[in-house]
Amino acid sequence: MPEDPFGMPYWHPTKNGGFEFFGTDLANQDNFEDSGNGTFVDNNQFNMVTDGPTSCFITRNPGFTETDAGCNEDFGDNESRGFAYKSTDLRDIEMKMIVDIDGGAHGFSISGPTGRHKSNSSPCCGGNAYMVSFEYDENPSVFRFRKEMWHVSYHDDPKTGQFTTSTVPFKVNNHGWFGIGYVRYNKPDGVSSGKDSVILEMWVNPDPTADKENWIKIKETEDKGGWGNDGGECGGDSDQILTWGGVKFRMKSNDTSGSIKIKNLSLREIDPFGVFSDPGGGGDGGSEIPPVEQPPQEIVTLQGTFKTQWDVNTVREQSQCAGVGVGGGGGGETGHAIFYELTEANSDASKDLIDNSKIAQEVTSSVPSLGGNLLNQFDIPLKKTGTISGTVNAKIWSSSGSVIYISPTTFDDADLTTSFVEKIFDFSANTHTIVMGDKVGIEHAEGTSSDFITCEYLAHATTTYPGKYTQYDSSNGWVQKDRELCCTMWS
Repeated sequence: MPEDPFGMPYWHPTKNGGFEFFGTDLANQDNFEDSGNGTFVDNNQFNMVTDGPTSCFITRNPGFTETDAGCNEDFGDNESRGFAYKSTDLRDIEMKMIVDIDGGAHGFSISGPTGRHKSNSSPCCGGNAYMVSFEYDENPSVFRFRKEMWHVSYHDDPKTGQFTTSTVPFKVNNHGWFGIGYVRYNKPDGVSSGKDSVILEMWVNPDPTADKENWIKIKETEDKGGWGNDGGECGGDSDQILTWGGVKFRMKSNDTSGSIKIKNLSLREIDPFGVFSDPGGGGDGGSEIPPVEQPPQEIVTLQGTFKTQWDVNTVREQSQCAGVGVGGGGGGETGHAIFYELTEANSDASKDLIDNSKIAQEVTSSVPSLGGNLLNQFDIPLKKTGTISGTVNAKIWSSSGSVIYISPTTFDDADLTTSFVEKIFDFSANTHTIVMGDKVGIEHAEGTSSDFITCEYLAHATTTYPGKYTQYDSSNGWVQKDRELCCTMWS
């Protein structure tokens, strides 16, 4: 795998002829700019002094000013031409850095592509951006994807919400050096023919001092619509997908005290669907690996009956075919579904967790099989009524009701809305292989008749499904129903 000048690995190949920035001489590199009172420690390290909203950024266009691309951008125009400022605007990128945070009770974000951010203009459409951010003084630190539809209008990703990860079981504040990375690229025809979606990835290195190559993708999401509601303010769809390029990528904190040290900073334009060449060469991965001569292959004739299933390479939404799809994998959406997806769109009814503090999917059938799989992720649409207390947890229970695994992901009142939103629970640290009789589901023990959580289900009257929905109450214990919980499990 090719590496940058700091010895950190590439996750995606560099775009042929694409822009590359490596912060090897930050004080003298025009593509790096500071909008605060930061200081340069050496050629590789910059200290951001956090005294309120403070930022620094990498730009494709040194000397870019606020007047070059103003607040009056039109999303329809940007989308049609593919850029906000110039045709050389950055779009598909991989960006990473190592930070050492000594601050207060605020967060750190990486955002872009973006342009003008002006607080006294409402809205400032030039401030549109995707971002990854984390609250570094939480223990453990809390992460999220956000969309800034315009400056200032933030929307958390409705699919992934705010989450913790077993990869970072600590608070980043005063932890020492910590790696954070951001990938953003367009997926052609990701929404429909001729209409792209946007893929975002979040990467971390929990201890780059010990191992600078130990980068882990903790979450991936895709904007296909339904994220945000005020893009119409800038001439776009209400949930506008930000498919165009921009001038700069920004690092920001709203902390009012302390400092954030940044080093090993890099940004590259990437070819997200390309493949790496021989890592022995230069920054683009080197020369292509020569083909290996294969021995003659024996021709085998097969005779029999074959069955073709439709949409076997996509996430299952309406189809009840089983099979491999995209998505899943501990929030990273790279594994495969072992239970076809049931969502609000194809549910029959909903169930409140008032008297039933636990609702789960029980493995009662081997067609299709859940047994023998190692769960990495559990997705379920949830909503709230009133103001809930405590948190919603996801767990694996044995056939006897014993708790086998508890997801580190939890959701509280602030994370839920009065409409169903898919919530994703990380099971990547789970080591238990599912067996017949196991239950996978959610628990909220603090519901009342006015403040409670609701999930949804699909009713059925056969046993040919992978399981049955099971609910728990203090009087009757676990009670099995002829229903399927609206959820997706990923291995």
